[in-house]
Amino acid sequence: MDILLIAVALVGLVFFLAMARHLSMMTGCLLVVLIGVTFGHPFFNLEFGPIPLTVDRLLWGWLILTLAVLWKLERADPKPLNRTDLAVIALGLVLIASTLLHDWRYKDNLPMSRLLFFNLIPMGFYFLAKHCRLQQQHLVVFYAVLAVFGFYLGVTAICEQRGWYEMVYPRFILDPQYHEFLGRARGPFLNPVSCGIYLITCLVATLCLWRYARPLTRVFLGMTACLCIVAAGLTLTRSVWLACAVAAGLVAWLPARQQVRGVFVVVGTLLLVLAAVQFGEKLNRFQRDKYVSEAEMAQSAALRPMLAHVAFKMFRDKPLTGHGFGQYTAAKKPYHYSETADMPLQEVLGYMQHNVFLSYATETGLAGLSLLVFILAALGFKSWQLWVSRDLAWPQRQLGLLGLTLLSSYVINGMFHDVSIIPHIGALLFLVLGAVENVHASQRQQVVLLFPDAQDTRRGAAAA
Repeated sequence: MDILLIAVALVGLVFFLAMARHLSMMTGCLLVVLIGVTFGHPFFNLEFGPIPLTVDRLLWGWLILTLAVLWKLERADPKPLNRTDLAVIALGLVLIASTLLHDWRYKDNLPMSRLLFFNLIPMGFYFLAKHCRLQQQHLVVFYAVLAVFGFYLGVTAICEQRGWYEMVYPRFILDPQYHEFLGRARGPFLNPVSCGIYLITCLVATLCLWRYARPLTRVFLGMTACLCIVAAGLTLTRSVWLACAVAAGLVAWLPARQQVRGVFVVVGTLLLVLAAVQFGEKLNRFQRDKYVSEAEMAQSAALRPMLAHVAFKMFRDKPLTGHGFGQYTAAKKPYHYSETADMPLQEVLGYMQHNVFLSYATETGLAGLSLLVFILAALGFKSWQLWVSRDLAWPQRQLGLLGLTLLSSYVINGMFHDVSIIPHIGALLFLVLGAVENVHASQRQQVVLLFPDAQDTRRGAAAA
């Protein structure tokens, strides 16, 4: 154990020195996220009081130190505070207050753990990515890292689902204690939803590299794209399928010419009709998990309206501040006893909420839900502005495309799952949001530098 800790410290030191001199902070943040995915808590953890230490959490500390050094060396690129920053800070404060004002020790400090590792640390990635010095080549490297990870994740997820266990690494993926969702493509996430969202993001990043790649590199990119699509299908999760289809549609639709878009509409409509005819009746009845039957799967789809009914009742009682962050399982119990013949609420007593927006509404009320919606809207609006801006280079515009597809994946999966309690999804969301804000703020600064008189004119008109 001591040798492993020394190795982690040495890797962190090398990582720190390389980050400070050569790499972009955003690429470093992405590497920490991906290391946390692959070598996270199931791979290695060290008990350190109530909060265990893991490899990615140690490296996150190195990131903070690196930012301090870069700031001291004037190699960071601080941006002015804007409304998205305020919304992220406000959401963090709301979650902190909601946690501390309730029983934060509930279920072995579960609310506090969720606050730190699923929210505050991902929000830290947002500020690290926003205030780093980000150039075009850094974005290309960012896409390349995602493409390489997509190749690994696609191979691992396919081999896991098909039972080719010799090619599955890390080995904890096959540990019998992690039997939930067994039989689907989970990868090191141990969850098909988060695996699917990362596969979709890696797929889009892979396609973003196509323009710059040489013929031999395009072979690798094509293989990676195919692996990501097949692995997303093998998650056997309908929300992932829908999100993958939407992301593929955005990637094909947005860069296409007006004449080609008409062909996409016709072909897409025909494919949807054929898929509905061929697979419509099977979408609610097929075996996914190894230990879950087809009947149990069909029943799980019928439970969502009851979960939504319970959430609306909880929200109606405490609409402003909610029942407390991380307190859903304790606060929901009284709401399951007012059942009717067509709404047997006792059947969903043992389930978590299956909608991220309803989860925020019940736990944090309008205070948290409105901030989450604002942050997602900011990601969509500014990603769109990057994509349609003809003044930006292609790597920067493609970041807007990546932001739009990630937003669609988050929202679509969030309508059927509480993605806020699934590890690593928040980190990816806030990291990409920080990168989008970085490029968007830099673009506005360049416009002001190019047209200072126009900026002064707008201010004078606003004052008048």
